Amino acid sequence: MNEKILAVILALSLLANLGMGLYIANDHLYGPGMPSKEYETATGADRTSGPVGESGRTIPVADILDTISGQEKRSASLQGLAVITTINYSRQGQFIYQEKNETGTTINVTVDIIPGEGRVLVQTKPLMGIVFQDAANTAVAVARNRTTADFSRSDVIFSITSEGVIPAVDGASAGALMTIITRAAATGEPLWENRTLTGTITPDGRIGAIGGVIEKAKAAKVAGKDLLLLPQENAYIVVLNESSRSMGGLRMTRLVYETVPAKEYIESTIGISVEFVDTIDEVEVYLFRTGQSV
Repeated sequence: MNEKILAVILALSLLANLGMGLYIANDHLYGPGMPSKEYETATGADRTSGPVGESGRTIPVADILDTISGQEKRSASLQGLAVITTINYSRQGQFIYQEKNETGTTINVTVDIIPGEGRVLVQTKPLMGIVFQDAANTAVAVARNRTTADFSRSDVIFSITSEGVIPAVDGASAGALMTIITRAAATGEPLWENRTLTGTITPDGRIGAIGGVIEKAKAAKVAGKDLLLLPQENAYIVVLNESSRSMGGLRMTRLVYETVPAKEYIESTIGISVEFVDTIDEVEVYLFRTGQSV
């Protein structure tokens, strides 16, 4: 009698476990907060419906998988610009002198979009500063708002390489570039490799001012770029010029700071074409191969 009761209890236990397993499986596939069998969800869309495209129609899961949410990695890269600051010290008698030098350089910025948990990640070599990490988060947010793909199931990973040794990277001036390569990776848009840009990015997609304009323009020229995109806010730059005059048989020279139009100055002295951009949408026109500007 006891053996029969035990057998019944075991059978009921197995059925209960099987039912729970099926429920978990179904919840994983179709449960609350999860996509339906036919559609993925898009950022900002109702979690119970499929993503909505520009025409208002829902987009089948296959179309989304082809862009970002699938099992394959999507990548894009572009050469960006940076300024390397070096400080040299010299001693003369009891005094120590400090000399600060700034030179422009190119860095290869790459983004990889892989299946994940909706995180924005940056590599640790070279060390990425807090400002750079904040810019990466803003870049992904802006790119996400301009696509119907669901970033919540993908990790976005930024990495930087350079021919020279760069121990650390910080600053927000690569924000616009990170935004455009994230858009390129998510949509499959090809980029013009002979063009580059520098500028910060704001949450509403505007391009902000940066420093080191002359140094970055020189680096872009050396790297063989034929077009440099600058923020509209950098339309004028301050340069250091020599001013000379003769007085009583003596020639006196002094250094004078002058504000000049950036485009004319860079194109005439450095030899690279310059265009100004105010929004990330304007950047796409110049950097996407499918854009209108050639």
